[in-house]
Amino acid sequence: MKRPYELGTVINKVLRDLHIEKKVYQSQALVVWNEAVGEKISKISKPERVVNGKLFVRVDSPGWRIELIHLKGSIIKRLNTRIGVDAITDIIFI
Repeated sequence: MKRPYELGTVINKVLRDLHIEKKVYQSQALVVWNEAVGEKISKISKPERVVNGKLFVRVDSPGWRIELIHLKGSIIKRLNTRIGVDAITDIIFI
């Protein structure tokens, strides 16, 4: 008798076969944003969309936008760590 496959394995194979695995990982950035950046930053920012690995985030004020630009590298690392792959390559603060 053939051994059953784990659900996660089957889902990953289906996503790869449909060529949407990368987009699914990238969209997870929208879900993990608040956890990755913490309470203070999550209160003044809102992730809106991901296009080709670029995460677009709306920010409350120009001052915060400048601050977040300086933190961009560490935020990308935290997001990708939580997602489990290097899904986000850039963040555009708007």
